Amino acid sequence: MDTVNIYDLKINSNNFADVYEELIEFAKNPDFKQTYLLKTSPDIDNDENRNFIEKFVFDTASFHISEYNKKKNTSININEIYIEFWSLNDNHFKRMHFDKDEQDYLINKNHTTYNGPFLSCITYLNDNTCAPTLITDISRKFGSDDEREDFYSGKHTNFGMIFPKKLKQLTFNGGEYLHGMYLLDPSCSNRLVLPINFWFKKPKYLSYFPYYSYLKSSYSKQQIVSICKKHGYIDHTAQLFNYNKININKVMKTIEIKIEKTNIDEFNEWYKCLIFGDKSVDLLYLNEYISNRDYVYNFKFIFM
Repeated sequence: MDTVNIYDLKINSNNFADVYEELIEFAKNPDFKQTYLLKTSPDIDNDENRNFIEKFVFDTASFHISEYNKKKNTSININEIYIEFWSLNDNHFKRMHFDKDEQDYLINKNHTTYNGPFLSCITYLNDNTCAPTLITDISRKFGSDDEREDFYSGKHTNFGMIFPKKLKQLTFNGGEYLHGMYLLDPSCSNRLVLPINFWFKKPKYLSYFPYYSYLKSSYSKQQIVSICKKHGYIDHTAQLFNYNKININKVMKTIEIKIEKTNIDEFNEWYKCLIFGDKSVDLLYLNEYISNRDYVYNFKFIFM
């Protein structure tokens, strides 16, 4: 949990309803589920480059690069890196993973030296009490065809669990630590999120976001005219939101779960199902300890 930060987004614009509506529609659109690169040097005097989605991603990236520079004592410029973003609207169980250059990993079968982002960010667009983000203390290793191999051996004992809250933002090192969505209830409503990854090296085979193609697939002609008129009022000199960092220690609850020797095999089987995204994973190990879904939970497994 040392790399995890949480932010509360407070509107800093009169266009909140328009911004939020576009982000929600983007998350729900089934035709634009691949990942895209952000143009970090747009011609902002050209109205074609004004839109709320890319403005939000640019603002978010600018803020977190500034935070990263302060923490690491670096001077990275946003134009020197690559910003990848996409949207999700889902509620199905997912296998745990590292953020990585997916195309290089899958197409080129680069399983040993694949590129990973140096920072990951998730913006939650709605509340969800049964599909939290789970972040482990398992760090990346190379050399195996399956990056999760041997990760369920019981050597790693810490999990951070963060429940989605509307306009809360989570940052962590997703390229270094295994993470994913943990489904507490298979019948839960969809979570709407907008993830962003920050890269030093450009991910392979990604294209820039085709905003106007997206508009045509999402809105009527009349709606598009109205949206484009609103884009003309975007102030590119000011952020749409203020990013207020939350003191994670004040909202985090640490839970210690003792695993008796007689239950080690059962625990390891659960751990394996969790890591590999098996839908049969038994939720009992965590669910019974969750008393308040406003908390950030830090689970520690103690082997007796």
